[in-house]
Amino acid sequence: MGFHSYIQERTADGSDLTDFVLSVFRDENASNKERMDADTWLADRGFGKPTVNVAAQAPGISDFTIVIGDHDAIGNPINALPQD
Repeated sequence: MGFHSYIQERTADGSDLTDFVLSVFRDENASNKERMDADTWLADRGFGKPTVNVAAQAPGISDFTIVIGDHDAIGNPINALPQD
């Protein structure tokens, strides 16, 4: 018997696992972290893990660099940008 089959057989096809996690989720004496971990486990398995839609990101938004110390005390650039 393989591991997968063993776990299914021993946990009533996963029902025992789900019941246990539900009991943690509903336990008012459990910590918020424990309840949120249970919530995440149940949601991921019940609805699927959320995915990121890369196409939905705003166009033109990307990594950038902030240079600190390139202006004087009143905000004037210390090094002028090259003009094309």
